Amino acid sequence: MEYEKDYKKRILNFYDKNIISIRHKLWYAVTSVLFDKLAQF
Repeated sequence: MEYEKDYKKRILNFYDKNIISIRHKLWYAVTSVLFDKLAQF
């Protein structure tokens, strides 16, 4: 039972880190596109 709880916690931790990095990548992509558009003006 204790092992199962630890396992779930580890998966959630891993999931959270991945979500954060995906968000950062998306944010980076959006801002770089915006800067490209601004640079063309």
